[in-house]
Amino acid sequence: MPKNQLTRREFMRVGAGAATLGVTSHAAFLTPSFAAAAPRSVPPSDRVRFASIGTGVRGCEIMRAALACPGTEIVAVSDLYDGRLTAGQENAGKQLFTTKDYRAVLDRQDVDAVLVATPDHWHRKLVEDACAALRCSNYTKRTVLWLVANQDALAEPAAVTLADLKLLMAHRAFADLSQLFAAKLRAARRPLTPYRRIASRVRAIPPRDIAPPPFVTGDVLEKLGLPKGPIYKKILDQLYYA
Repeated sequence: MPKNQLTRREFMRVGAGAATLGVTSHAAFLTPSFAAAAPRSVPPSDRVRFASIGTGVRGCEIMRAALACPGTEIVAVSDLYDGRLTAGQENAGKQLFTTKDYRAVLDRQDVDAVLVATPDHWHRKLVEDACAALRCSNYTKRTVLWLVANQDALAEPAAVTLADLKLLMAHRAFADLSQLFAAKLRAARRPLTPYRRIASRVRAIPPRDIAPPPFVTGDVLEKLGLPKGPIYKKILDQLYYA
């Protein structure tokens, strides 16, 4: 396979990143230059038909960036406002299925991927519903929701404690989180200095120190006679940060 070929799986991964960052990532992660590096001939079986939930200014930017990837096609858009539904069709350059009920988009059988471009407080709910409708694996769903929950965790590098950074690094999706942080900076046309600071700190942490064995575990607390319950997590968290 050519090194720069944009595969269906890669588009789905990149789309997940855009969906996770929603309105703040827009075109920065789905870069036209990346798409331009891929062959223009895409087999029909590899075409990705996607829908966009949210077609405001940033939502339309995400859509255009996605359409710049070879082998992609938008089939539906959803938004609460008539003007934005019209804007979605105009940016797609064709008549689309439009609805104010996002669930009607998720019910369609011709949707392979979903871009979520909504305000932050709607992200988790819509991403969860999209993962369920697309029959994503539990692994994918947990990963995407972790990215949603931690999308701003690296926003202020100086405020990220060593303990917090290690916790983030211990997650299997930390590399994606780091790249999405860089994408947000590019989207905001900000310098990549904060991303580089985080990357420098990450390189300085030995792998053995990322998730060292805990000195105290739940089994130890149980042997000490402490009744099981939420108090375990509070105690273990305090010990971790001590």
